[in-house]
Amino acid sequence: MPSTEKLQRSFLSQAKLYTWLHRASDSEIKRLKILTLHLTDIDLTPLFEEPSSSSTVREPRRNAWSLYQQDLAKLDRAMQALTGLTDLTIVPPEQGTALVRGMYLTALGIVAGRCKGLRCLTVRDEEGVREHIPGFTGLGKVVFEGKEEVVKKEVKSVVVKVEVDEDEW
Repeated sequence: MPSTEKLQRSFLSQAKLYTWLHRASDSEIKRLKILTLHLTDIDLTPLFEEPSSSSTVREPRRNAWSLYQQDLAKLDRAMQALTGLTDLTIVPPEQGTALVRGMYLTALGIVAGRCKGLRCLTVRDEEGVREHIPGFTGLGKVVFEGKEEVVKKEVKSVVVKVEVDEDEW
């Protein structure tokens, strides 16, 4: 008998989300309601690989943005598969290159376009990001947590945990 329990997951990269989606059952995917996704830079090593000598078709030389586009296509399919999602938190990548920033803003656009059923989208970034993503207006609730707010929450969480631990003695 399939479980109807709501699932909550946190993934430290979009690659880990893709792996989970590949391995998870359809019922698990449908039960996923709350997701925290840390966006990360992608693996660029394919740019440095030599083309296969056994290949009869000459492939065009890849560029970095084409690899980002492939990853964004995977993210689009992932968001499309997560039909039951109600709460999503997006954590931006730490590196700040122009390509990573472009990937991040495009990813937010994908989320805004694909996840219309979200009750709440939390973006751990400054509110200024909103002006780059017009699709946010179609979502229920969008919360921006700048770095300052996130640090305050983490400190409060640590204090609460310490208080709870002390109360157990």
